[in-house]
Amino acid sequence: MINFTHIKTPVFPFSIHYSDTILSLGSCFSVNMAKKMGTLGYKIHQNPSGITFNAASLCSVVKMLQSPDSLHTVDSQQIGDIWSHPDFHSTFNHPNLAQHRQLIEDSLAAAREQTPELSVVLITLGTAYVYRSTTTDRIVNNCHKRPSIEFEKELMTIPEITAALQDIKTTLDALSNKKIQYILSVSPVRHIKNGLVEDRLSKSLLLVAVHQWVQDHSQAHYFPAYEMLTDQLRDYRYYGNDLIHPSPKAVDAVFDLLESTLLDPDEADIRSAVQQLVSKENHRALFPESAAHQRFLAQVAEERRALGERYPFLGL
Repeated sequence: MINFTHIKTPVFPFSIHYSDTILSLGSCFSVNMAKKMGTLGYKIHQNPSGITFNAASLCSVVKMLQSPDSLHTVDSQQIGDIWSHPDFHSTFNHPNLAQHRQLIEDSLAAAREQTPELSVVLITLGTAYVYRSTTTDRIVNNCHKRPSIEFEKELMTIPEITAALQDIKTTLDALSNKKIQYILSVSPVRHIKNGLVEDRLSKSLLLVAVHQWVQDHSQAHYFPAYEMLTDQLRDYRYYGNDLIHPSPKAVDAVFDLLESTLLDPDEADIRSAVQQLVSKENHRALFPESAAHQRFLAQVAEERRALGERYPFLGL
């Protein structure tokens, strides 16, 4: 008896190495993947503007990496006592305007510093729905709970999505000294606030647009995260309590697929050593003040030092 179906295991013409500099862009699902790679010691930078769901907003933030003067600071708005920016996630909000802008500029500067060595870009699109400001006529990344009358909801077309992806590639290719490999996926997170029918329509547009764009570029590749969760793991056991986001078990399953198909198999021993170290560091002691635990901490610290010395390229 067959209890579930398997997606076809993707085959990629390249592998991701510890020597690569990686940029992860997109939805909260992309954040999960980036965190796991970062934990394993890969040099990965994620979402300079915070979690971003649509292709247009991803394009906007990527263009901000071109120069320090590309940020639209004039767009910062005060809502009550808090300053926010429509191109940036609420994690960049702050009651002090100078500190709000500093958070944004520091994030852009950190990403901009990596772009000359950039060799892998992960892009995860979450929705084709966007909100356009009626004041600026620009698509925003975050409405920051402003009145709905200030925005018009739109559904991006396939040509608009592919055009945004092309602008992202053109911009990053020009900034990097390396040949960049682009790995695209569609987020399995369901945007049910739009409605289930509307979410399926949105995902369908993303899937068609992404596949069309990938087919036109030899350096672009599709990773089936969406299909992995919605078909192979077709069960609410693989969702969180909100029945929207993937559960930790589902995230692990998708990352296992990413590791087996994209991460260099010759570096598996290094990943294993890093994972063992991280597991020890995350261990919760029953008696943290005990002499035995202090000796354990000293031993783990020495293991981290030795591992970093043996593999100086690790982002530990």
